Amino acid sequence: MRQIVISLLLGIILTYGIGLIPALVFRFVVFRRAVSKCGAIFICFIWFLIWSSFIFSLRASAGEEPRLSGGSFIMILASYYILSRGHIQKKRTTNNSQMTIHCPQCGRLLKGANQEMVGDIPVCPKCKAEFTIEQKGENSKEVLTESVNK
Repeated sequence: MRQIVISLLLGIILTYGIGLIPALVFRFVVFRRAVSKCGAIFICFIWFLIWSSFIFSLRASAGEEPRLSGGSFIMILASYYILSRGHIQKKRTTNNSQMTIHCPQCGRLLKGANQEMVGDIPVCPKCKAEFTIEQKGENSKEVLTESVNK
């Protein structure tokens, strides 16, 4: 019974104590930030190969059947989580919603104009003219601007 408890504790320490150290070192010492999904998968795959060869050789030298336990797979999943947690993927935006809008009075380009501004009455930051924004076509990025009389 005592040998089983010692074996179990040693397995937990090896699997989770030593097994998660590379993920923690890569995440917080080497990169100092979260790793991308592909980078985390690559690091976990390499670590899985190293870990499995270590476990196979350790068990073979002890006279046991060389196999991996479920704890090894949980350790790899935990390593992936540690490496990739907090990584922000850049959202790919299309330029379909952006439009070119010029003031009808002074011709200044209004930055940050998008489809949601159709029907609004913005004020030109240069000449302070108010105008309405109307879309030329249904799927067009071009707009018509008309001055609004005060």
